[in-house]
Amino acid sequence: MTAIRSDLPTVENKRRWSAGAWVAAGFALFIFVFNAGMALYSTTRPTDGWRVTGEITSENPEIIFDFHFSRDPTPIQAGDRLVAINGQSLAALLEAQHAFYRLAPPDWPDGTVLHYDILRGGEALSLSVPIRRLPYWSYYRQLGGANLSGLTQLAGSLAFFVVGLVVFLLRPRDRAAHALLFIGVAFFFNAVPANFSPPTLFYPEFPFSIPFDTWTLAILPSLMYLVLAFPRPKLPLRRFPRLGVLLLYLPWPLAFNLAYLLHLDDRQGYIQAAFAIYPVQVILLMLVTLVSLAHSALTVRDPVGRSQFKWMLAGIFSFVFIGIGGWLVSAYLFPDTMLQGNWLLTTIGWFLLPLCLAIAITRYRLFDIDVIIRRTLVYTVLTASLALVYFGLVILLERTLSSLVGSSGQVATVISTLAIFILFTPLRRRVQDFIDRRFYRRKYNAEKALAEFAAAARAETDLEALTAQVVEIVQNTMQPESLSLWLREK
Repeated sequence: MTAIRSDLPTVENKRRWSAGAWVAAGFALFIFVFNAGMALYSTTRPTDGWRVTGEITSENPEIIFDFHFSRDPTPIQAGDRLVAINGQSLAALLEAQHAFYRLAPPDWPDGTVLHYDILRGGEALSLSVPIRRLPYWSYYRQLGGANLSGLTQLAGSLAFFVVGLVVFLLRPRDRAAHALLFIGVAFFFNAVPANFSPPTLFYPEFPFSIPFDTWTLAILPSLMYLVLAFPRPKLPLRRFPRLGVLLLYLPWPLAFNLAYLLHLDDRQGYIQAAFAIYPVQVILLMLVTLVSLAHSALTVRDPVGRSQFKWMLAGIFSFVFIGIGGWLVSAYLFPDTMLQGNWLLTTIGWFLLPLCLAIAITRYRLFDIDVIIRRTLVYTVLTASLALVYFGLVILLERTLSSLVGSSGQVATVISTLAIFILFTPLRRRVQDFIDRRFYRRKYNAEKALAEFAAAARAETDLEALTAQVVEIVQNTMQPESLSLWLREK
């Protein structure tokens, strides 16, 4: 009897907890407890009950009232723009909050009245606004008025958390599962609304990234960790695993905290320094991703590893280049046109990652992602081609028929629709043949050879000739190391 080695990567071994798994669980617990504590702390502060939007990082900050959490009557209306509270301008309040260690929280009981200076449709108003503490569940009233992008982000955040936790419990020894857990726990708090209403500006609040920010300390470093650890560990994780992990996570909080220490009394200077660090981190992430994916593409040869790599490639590409890349382009190049469609696309790009990684990490018999990619390419090209044909025909027919019989928009639409219906099948075949020839040459050659064999087999009556053709077609399409054909005698 042959002994089974205990160090083989069996499912049972991968489900055993190691020291690294306990460290990963501890770090994930820290992320969870810190963010949960901050969210719960926000409920201890009295508030006017309004969710706000706007830009607070510029030299001329603005806060706009967006959604009211409480059912209590309020003199504020959605769309009002905050100018000052109790005579202190918004810029002065933010400057004071920047030095959070000097700011003592006011002892305001429920029912305290604050004096708001606001702009409503260009008119300056002074309002007396009562504030009180709200139960935490009241912040979820905003779901009733959430748009499609907000609901997608909420559902995606919860899904990311669940997938990360389940994958980690199934593969606690897998470094990629550790990284996915960190990202999932960090994203969970996108679904946990925290109170950011104007009165909280009088309370001490950590500037972003101090001491902890889910994006800079958890999500972006964990993405680099993920691409370096999966499907096979790469340098420096392979030779110096602990040092490699520290180098991924430690520089960023050090950089942000150093930037803050250098700008203790200069809020705008800190914001500019922090906004210089963020792009560096994202660009480094993209470079690490590209180099790591190229390394995996060249070195991973076994079938399971190749399938895992393809699934990871799909998820990482979606997250980094559609999700983060789309956010950067919108935030830095088009800050005044952050449309809901942009956020929706960005959110979907982010949350395709856990789905792809969950499949890649937990399954040995993976779905054939080549089929998914192939069909996606085919139907994307087909849809674009049919759309061009349709609109081209509509424009051409409208201009042609209008010069002959006058207005003919409906006739052009009907004719174009019929043309698309007729063209769909032959165009799909041509597109699929083109993509197979360009990107799936081996599969295309095999399918072509099998089709030729099927046609020849229908007309062939000589058993020896047919046997020779069977051997030849199997040799050419499957390329086995050895081949033999056995025929049963009647």
